[in-house]
Amino acid sequence: MKLIFKRREKKSRQASNPDATNVFSYYASRSPRSEMAERHENKKTSKMTLPINWQTIPIYLAIISILISAGYLLLLEASPRIEIVASTPEKKQIMQSTGIYQRVGQELLSKSVFNRLKLTVDTNKLASDFKMRFPELSDVVIITPIAGHKLIFEIELTTPVLALVPNGGSDYIVLDERGRALFKTSDTSRVSSLKIPTIIDESGIGVEVGDNVLPTENINFITDVIQQLQAQNIPIQSVNLPPIANELRVKPANQSYYVRFNIVGDARLQAGSFIATMRHLEREGVSPGVYVDVRTVEKVYYQ
Repeated sequence: MKLIFKRREKKSRQASNPDATNVFSYYASRSPRSEMAERHENKKTSKMTLPINWQTIPIYLAIISILISAGYLLLLEASPRIEIVASTPEKKQIMQSTGIYQRVGQELLSKSVFNRLKLTVDTNKLASDFKMRFPELSDVVIITPIAGHKLIFEIELTTPVLALVPNGGSDYIVLDERGRALFKTSDTSRVSSLKIPTIIDESGIGVEVGDNVLPTENINFITDVIQQLQAQNIPIQSVNLPPIANELRVKPANQSYYVRFNIVGDARLQAGSFIATMRHLEREGVSPGVYVDVRTVEKVYYQ
C-alpha cells in the first residue's frame, strides 16, 4: 500500500499576525505639520514675560529716593563758612577781612575731590593748612555739619602782646604770646590801639611776618617784668633788647639809669630785687648814674 503525504505550505508569521502593521511608534506617527505647530508654540512660550508686580513699585521708588537723599546730604559746597570765636577789640585789630579767610578756605577745599564729601574730607589737614596761612590765628577747628553743606571754619585769633621796632626804624612788628610775627605796620595809632608795650630791638636781625622772633619763655619774661613794675606804679620810659645774649634793659621814666635783667631767669624775682633796691637807694638819697644790674641771683650791682 502506498501512502502519499502532502507537504503543507508554511504560512508566514508576519502574515499570520494581523496586528503587526498596527504597532505604535511615536516618531513614526508624527507628521511634519505637527512638528511645525509644536515649534511655533514653543516660540510663543519663550517670548512671554513675567507678570509685573505693581505693588512693589512704590517700595523701589522709596529706596531710590532714600539713596538720592542720602547722597545729597553727604555733599559739601566748595565755599566754607567762617566764624570768629573768643574775639576781643584788641584781637579784632589784627584780624583780616572775612572774605580773605573764606577765599583761602575755598582754595584749600578745591585741592581734592575728597573734600567735597562728608565721609572723606580730612578736617584735620584742612585746619592745619589753613592755620599755616595766617599767623594771627591761634586755633582753627573745622566742623562738618550734619544737615548743611558748608564746612564751618571756627577760627580763634591770637593775642598781640608786644610790638617790636628796630632801633631807629619806623616799622612795628607785632608779636603774639608765642613770639611769632603777626604783621608789620608803620601806623603808630594802630599799634597804640592794641595797648601793648613797644620793645626796641637792637639786634639788627631782619624779621618777616610769620617768623618766630622770640621764644615763648622770653615773651613771658618781658611781659612779667613790665607788669611787676606797673603794679608798683613805676612808669617805664623804654624797653630794649641789646645785642647781648639773654639781656633785657628797662629804663624807668624820669631816671638816669636803666635796669639790666637776665631774660632766661626768674622775672618776678629779678623785678622784686630791683624794686627793693630802688626803694633803698631812694631812702639813702643815692641815684645810680648808669645802671642797676639784677641779673645775678640775690645780688644787685649798680653804677
